[in-house]
Amino acid sequence: MDEETPELRGAIMTEKAPALAGSGAKLRRGQRVVVTVERLVFQGDGLGRLPDGRVIFVPEAAPGDMLEVGVEEDRTDFVRGTIARILQPSPARVPAPCRHFGTCGGCQWQHVAYPAQLDWKRRILEELLVRVGKLEGVPVEPAIDPGAPWEDRARAQFKTIGGARPCIGFHQRETNRVVDIDRCPLLDVRANALLHAMRHMKHPSFFSLFQRLREAWVGLGTGTGDMLLSLFARTQDRAAIRHVWHTLRAAVPGLRGVTLLEGDPRQGPRVVDWAGSEVVNERVGDAHFRIGATAFFQVSGLAASRLTSLVLDGARLGGAERILELYSGVGTFTVPLATRA
Repeated sequence: MDEETPELRGAIMTEKAPALAGSGAKLRRGQRVVVTVERLVFQGDGLGRLPDGRVIFVPEAAPGDMLEVGVEEDRTDFVRGTIARILQPSPARVPAPCRHFGTCGGCQWQHVAYPAQLDWKRRILEELLVRVGKLEGVPVEPAIDPGAPWEDRARAQFKTIGGARPCIGFHQRETNRVVDIDRCPLLDVRANALLHAMRHMKHPSFFSLFQRLREAWVGLGTGTGDMLLSLFARTQDRAAIRHVWHTLRAAVPGLRGVTLLEGDPRQGPRVVDWAGSEVVNERVGDAHFRIGATAFFQVSGLAASRLTSLVLDGARLGGAERILELYSGVGTFTVPLATRA
């Protein structure tokens, strides 16, 4: 890891132990050590302990694994390594369903059985409440099992690289390199169909546009099937957007529009042009929404539905209340609450 993040630093401060006498020799890069993984930590690594008491962080480890680990770096307080050999796999270890897992940085836990993932998410949240929030004894209920860990994501932000062989995908872990992917098992099949159509689009305007493309965002209304493609591209060729729209909508029936975005993708991008519609329609229960390219909405339609139900059940409204939602976004909770207050 190039930088020690606050979250990792917090894990280190919590987990590090004083070195045992005579056992604190610095480990060499490539040196092999045997480690039993105790648990998973925030950001996805497995955590084990060296004989001198220090912690070692290992990506793609499962809790309970016994591993032969190659040392990547020794930072005195902690060590980072990678799996050289699995000596004894954890009962929670499963084959990752995605062929890009381990290279693509989009997922960290595909090798862990889903019930174990849910349990460790609860444990990590519990730990963060204590360590960061200073909240002792706060009960954390088991994570809700959505029942569909695959093909449930309605939104994705793909990175792109132009050139003679353009690629579209996600960043490799801890690098700016783009891993070219043809399908993401987390994505709804309809969003994957749009990704497939983009990858196989032969129109010259799209190839020209792709050379100036930085990111491609896909948004799906899971309750309606509407899709919106948003392109971050430095271009004055607005006609290219229309060519892309007309070509893709013939291949992807649910596509409602293509938008052109400018600005920083992380800090307030703005829509400067579009073809077709600039929004998608979404439905959660009886509530209807119009979601633009830059609006926030839950990445999973099922999650939006479950969260809305939890909020409504928890509010216990009688019909005469006044409600102020301070950060309402597109109204995910405001709209259904308004029907009961």
